[in-house]
Amino acid sequence: MPRLFGVFCLLFLLAACEKNKQGETPPDSATSGTFELIADETIKPVIDSLVIGFNSETPNAKVSVRYKNATEALDELIQGKARLVLIARPLSSKERELLSSQKIELTDADVAGNAIGCIVNSQNQLQTISMDSLRAIIEDKDKNIIRVSTSYLSSTEFALDSIFGLQKYQEGRIARYQTSDSVIERIRNDDHSIGFVNASWLKKLSISGDSSIRVLKISGTSNRPIMLHLAYMLQKLYPLTSRICAYTTEVPNTLPRGFLGYAMSAEGQRVFLNYDLLPATQILKLVPPENQ
Repeated sequence: MPRLFGVFCLLFLLAACEKNKQGETPPDSATSGTFELIADETIKPVIDSLVIGFNSETPNAKVSVRYKNATEALDELIQGKARLVLIARPLSSKERELLSSQKIELTDADVAGNAIGCIVNSQNQLQTISMDSLRAIIEDKDKNIIRVSTSYLSSTEFALDSIFGLQKYQEGRIARYQTSDSVIERIRNDDHSIGFVNASWLKKLSISGDSSIRVLKISGTSNRPIMLHLAYMLQKLYPLTSRICAYTTEVPNTLPRGFLGYAMSAEGQRVFLNYDLLPATQILKLVPPENQ
């Protein structure tokens, strides 16, 4: 009888262990486990697609995503609240100094080339704009046009300030929003404004057939207006560009590193290409459009 009781207990424990194993989250590896990606709101359309692709290709992994502005995303990484961040700009010198002072070592990667589009309401007569005119608008010297952008802490603001060499917070006729779709909605209903949004949002509008927004061509040192197109990004002719960068403190063979590997793979890079962002790891031959 005692022996039978012992066998029963052993079988009970084995069954309980098996039940726990079935309910457990798969162990964290490059292709299994769960984690929350913190990503830049300005590139939400392409990141949404990237996450869907990874989860579909990696059945034992579950990646969710939470969107913040670029500065807030980096703050979460520095505070140990994020395992991987994807933002549409490189680190600033101050951020690098902070990481160095706290002895935080990051793995970083340039994932794709980034571009910012200048948009106006389709009823606006403006077709092209010069870099000098853009500077006047950004510095609030053109009193006829309202500048519409995402928050001052966003990668869009960082990129524009870097491109035009601006060092201080810009005030005046500027309307800032927390989300890119709010910027688009403002421009859609205001023909006296110019907005700045990421190329992936413009691709999303194009896919949906939305014709309420026009993307302006930009003229730089030459008088030839340049449209926002991958070929001109590749040729470094389109002026409003930055980089999409990934930062993580994770070691290899963890799920965040597995996701980063997917983003840098041919399949992941194709997702960026599909949203009019320039892949960083693929050799491309792009032909400019005939109607430039």
